[in-house]
Amino acid sequence: MKYSKVNQSATTIVIMGFLSLVSQTLILREIIIQFQGNELTIGIILANWLIFEAIGAYFTGYFIKNKNILKTAVILQIVLIISLIWAYLFISKFKIVFKFGFGESLGIFPTLLIPMIALVFLCIPLGFQFSLSCNILNKFLKFKKGAYNIAHSYFLEAIGWFLGGLVFNFILIYFFNNLQILFIILMLSTANLILYLNIRKKNILRDFFIIILSFLILFLFLKFDIKINKYLNKMNSNYKLLNIENSKYGKIHVIKNNNQVNIYQNGILTYSSDDILKNEEIIHLTLLRKPYIEKVALIGGGLTNGINEILKYPNIKKVYYCELDPKIIKLCKKYYKYPYYKNKKVEIFNTDGRYFIKHFTQKKLDAVIINLPDPSTAQLNRYYTYEFFSEVKNILNNRGIISLNLTSSEDYISDTMKRFNISILNSMNHVYESLDTIPGKNLIVIGYKNHSPVITKDILINNLQHLTQKNKYVNDYYLRYRIDDEKLRYFKSIINNRDSEILNEDFNPVTYYYFFSRWSSIFKSKTNNFFNFLDSFISFKSIFILVTILFVIKLFIKIFKNENIDLVSISFYIGFSGMALQLILIYAYQAFYGYIYTYISMLTAFYMSGMATGSYHLNSKLKIESYFEKYIKKMLIILSLIIIILPSLLHILYDYNFLSLVSFPIFTFINGFFTGSIFTSLNKIWLKKKQSISFIESGTFYSLDLLGGAGSALLSSIVFIPLLGLEYYSFILGYTIFLNYILFKL
Repeated sequence: MKYSKVNQSATTIVIMGFLSLVSQTLILREIIIQFQGNELTIGIILANWLIFEAIGAYFTGYFIKNKNILKTAVILQIVLIISLIWAYLFISKFKIVFKFGFGESLGIFPTLLIPMIALVFLCIPLGFQFSLSCNILNKFLKFKKGAYNIAHSYFLEAIGWFLGGLVFNFILIYFFNNLQILFIILMLSTANLILYLNIRKKNILRDFFIIILSFLILFLFLKFDIKINKYLNKMNSNYKLLNIENSKYGKIHVIKNNNQVNIYQNGILTYSSDDILKNEEIIHLTLLRKPYIEKVALIGGGLTNGINEILKYPNIKKVYYCELDPKIIKLCKKYYKYPYYKNKKVEIFNTDGRYFIKHFTQKKLDAVIINLPDPSTAQLNRYYTYEFFSEVKNILNNRGIISLNLTSSEDYISDTMKRFNISILNSMNHVYESLDTIPGKNLIVIGYKNHSPVITKDILINNLQHLTQKNKYVNDYYLRYRIDDEKLRYFKSIINNRDSEILNEDFNPVTYYYFFSRWSSIFKSKTNNFFNFLDSFISFKSIFILVTILFVIKLFIKIFKNENIDLVSISFYIGFSGMALQLILIYAYQAFYGYIYTYISMLTAFYMSGMATGSYHLNSKLKIESYFEKYIKKMLIILSLIIIILPSLLHILYDYNFLSLVSFPIFTFINGFFTGSIFTSLNKIWLKKKQSISFIESGTFYSLDLLGGAGSALLSSIVFIPLLGLEYYSFILGYTIFLNYILFKL
């Protein structure tokens, strides 16, 4: 009987880890859709998630007594089921309820508040669960020490996370939509509830009743969701939802707003039937400089009318267009009925645009046109970096050109907008012989592989006659208005005073930080001043000095007040560095390959499998009392060195495609192994001093670990990675771990 209850308890912990990973990924995908998925949003979500879990883990012992463990577990599972439904409904419906437009950008205050309201009721109970699982195992494994039970719980939870990552990545996102995934989560939660009840006392009739009741509740929830959608859509009569598609790259909405049909991918406007002016601008202000071009590659904006505009040039032989998601192409063909789909001059590739550019092996191109949204995310930023511009240059012929468009201003360019524009202009200027700029609300930048000829507005107007069809907007009158000498002189006076040190690179993605700063200024928020302050303060030197000062303070505390400060510091910082290293790997992967959201759950699965392996490895050493202090010292030194050299290793491996792809899950696994093994060792040393296990003790290091991860999720993604770059930030992380080694050794 005891053995049976132990196995049931272990199963509940594995399911708990599985549900936590799948729930987190599901809610994250929904929030990405509503908040347009930039790194600020993702950092806020992860920070909220981990902070609330840390609160739950830490305060468990203050509310629950040992004799009520199983009863509490049952109640907690019911609370989690209700909380998950609440979080999903609130996140997916709040824009309709509060009458925000679909795809509308929200200010910093709603971005902070709304995820907090959605997650607080879900994540605090999730934090409770870890401490509960430790003590449930402790109840039935009385012959084992507390350290074993904490480590074993950590191991079992990590196994659940690993399985959740694999299942989500290879099954759920391919065959189920978000609502169906929610149903699966709720049914597994019900199974977990029954397991908890059976640990207390078996009752087949009760279990059958719970299953029937759960199916009934889920059926009613489905009906409720359908009805609420119909009701809420009536409240917003200007918007009509035409279609929803789920793909491994995200969620796609097709929305009709009056006579305009828009396609959104993960909440970002990707295509619009009303994009005619924008497409005409970027295409013709570029190609009218070379009206007899033959081969052009277009990245972004082609599936509405961008490709049609290129086909107006008489000598065109080939137009290459890249769209990663085949479901986007299917939807564009359905809702935007343009004739170029059957044109033999047009080749559409289902591949990442940057991958296409890097591996292009055919005859060199006359022009490459980047018609993408501003670099609001790391995913988009990789099309605006020094490395990408260099890759484009390699596939251009000697007279080839590249062009892109950026949000700017016609009359006044603020300091925030200036830094945003300059970071990209500098990156292009380091690659191309010369640049032409056409300032305005939409800044057009043209780069020439070799020196540019003198192109006046009269030449562009004259070249209009070569087009096989007339344009709707870009005509001779429009060109005289758009290319304004006074605006050009003003813009050049701003740009000529540019800071030449600002450079946007794959491993130093500073431009998307400037996008955040510019975005916050739109809403007249004081956070813009905060972003400006960070930009002026954050540097390798300043952070190095700050970390050193904090080490000296902790050293004095250890010597004169608290000898356990080293354990607390390492526990917090292992959570911080583990999350930071994971984010560094994710950003590097995204810079190299782009489609990170397809594989983020798989990388998480490898991270958690590493944690499980590290925890299991240390479990086998629990009887060796002297092992753990030596082990932590050794692991801290090794981890410090790995983090410092990691960006250089990734750069070297990038030239070897297979090795590079394989290296990411391997490094992710190693990161998890260090995190899991050091966490287990710290718990062993802590409990050796405390001599027993309680709710408070089992949650202490877990909450510190989570808080470290929360701080890292916010600071690494928004501040340290873009402003320091991966190389400098990795060095700071490695240096800080080395200082923790010194603190622990003394």
